Amino acid sequence: MHYVRRGRVRAVLHGPGGQDKILAILDQGALIGDGGILHWSGPSVSYYAAELTETWSWPRSFILDLLRVDSELAMYVMASLSRKVQVLVAQIHALTFADAGERVVRTFINLARLYGEPTGDGTVRIGLRLTQADVGEMANASRVTVNKVFQCLKSEDLMSKRAGYFIVHDMNRLSRCTAAGVLPAVRRLPRRRLPELRRS
Repeated sequence: MHYVRRGRVRAVLHGPGGQDKILAILDQGALIGDGGILHWSGPSVSYYAAELTETWSWPRSFILDLLRVDSELAMYVMASLSRKVQVLVAQIHALTFADAGERVVRTFINLARLYGEPTGDGTVRIGLRLTQADVGEMANASRVTVNKVFQCLKSEDLMSKRAGYFIVHDMNRLSRCTAAGVLPAVRRLPRRRLPELRRS
């Protein structure tokens, strides 16, 4: 198991066709490999340092011995696992029930809840430097879609970006807009009907 002492790490799922999906971005204080501590079934997610990163690492047998006697460590590992389950459930829900635009909005909301840093002016800064491509990979949407949704949110004074950080101006309004589906750029486009073939 690894403890991220400094830097940040991308948790990446590799697809059969060479596509990659970022499941999460882990920052300082996160655990890597905690999912295989109690039950090991082989690696399912790959981890890559997104910047200069320092970790502390321990063998599985050592952690298991500590969990038996250290309740604080056990709670820390359980909290880490619970957090990751919440992230995965949110992604499953979005992929199952939401279109690309709404997935992008939900991704912004989840990032703000997990990594949000309140600022002095009442806004919330997502405490990770993210590109639109990063958000797209997490939301399973194209960078173009992320840009369109972000520009819409920006025009509604719901989000902005400063020095590489996304800023959420009003979490409550952003959550309501997602639930109501009122953002023009997030709405699903109507399906085009195929022309009927004439019988010859």
